Amino acid sequence: EDASKRKMKKAIDRFGKQLKQGGFGLFYYSGHGMQVEGRNYLIPVDATISGESDIEYESVNAGRVLGKMKDAKNFMNLVILDACRNNPYVSSYKGINPGLATLNAPSGTLIAYATAPGMIALDGKGSNGPYTRALLQHIKTPGLKLEEVFKKVRVDVQTYSKGNQVPWEASSLIGEFYFVPPLKTLDSAQEIAKLEKDLKILSEQKEKELEAEKQKLAIIKRQLVEARERLEEEKKLISTNEQGGKRGS
Repeated sequence: EDASKRKMKKAIDRFGKQLKQGGFGLFYYSGHGMQVEGRNYLIPVDATISGESDIEYESVNAGRVLGKMKDAKNFMNLVILDACRNNPYVSSYKGINPGLATLNAPSGTLIAYATAPGMIALDGKGSNGPYTRALLQHIKTPGLKLEEVFKKVRVDVQTYSKGNQVPWEASSLIGEFYFVPPLKTLDSAQEIAKLEKDLKILSEQKEKELEAEKQKLAIIKRQLVEARERLEEEKKLISTNEQGGKRGS
């Protein structure tokens, strides 16, 4: 949050190393972005831009993220750029265009933009813009595939902006992904959890029953020992009486 160029580049490098371990890669950026001669740049908080030539050196090329994903060769990636904000440089430098340019999505990647290429996204009201607000809502819906999530986001944003902002995606996905699995999968998971709980209860019950049987067995053993001791005492008493009878005769 509010990172410098150095922190942004280090975070992206760290992200690339994590991706090499496998799994689903998700990169999200919200803030100011620029398009210069067909290349997209993410603007750090410490950027000092006094001319068009400064942008390349003061900002972070969005292609750096895609490069890390390509190197990682993990199975699926998602890049979300809520970065098509208006900026003060568009009217000053001829090479700068409003909005962001289209990025080529590596195989297995979906790139989501807050608005169409070359267009401006709204800041909206509150802590999140209309795009991120809609995204946060729909990623929680069970059973929506990745593409379906962004379709619903597009409808909400287009409605909110009265058609002035239309989110856009570039996709080369070759698999399916859910932020929240379908309910059937959730039901199966709940069923497994219930079976595990029942097994635990049954196991605890059997342990208690086994402990009770052990206690019963211990009582029987103690009673057996006491019975043997009484038997020995009776034998001794009988033997003593017999010896006394012999001496009397």
